[in-house]
Amino acid sequence: MKLKRDLRYVVEPSDTTKVVRFHDFQGKEHTCQIRDYSRTGLSFVMEEGSLIFKIGDIIKDLRFYSQDREIFKGQAH
Repeated sequence: MKLKRDLRYVVEPSDTTKVVRFHDFQGKEHTCQIRDYSRTGLSFVMEEGSLIFKIGDIIKDLRFYSQDREIFKGQAH
C-alpha cells in the first residue's frame, strides 16, 4: 500500500524559503531544501552520493526554517 502525501505540505521545487539545517555525525553542517513535511516528519533534498547518516544515527540539533525564520529546533531520531 502506497501512502499519498497531503498536497498542502508539498513544497514546490522553486521554493527555496523552506530549509533544514543540521550537523551530521562528522560535525559537518548541512543546509538542505525541504521537499515535503508533516506533523511527524519531513523529507529533504541532499546531494547525490553523500554519505552522511549511519543506521541508527540521531541528529542532535535539527533546525527547520521557513522564510528565514526558525520554526523548529530539536533532536531528530
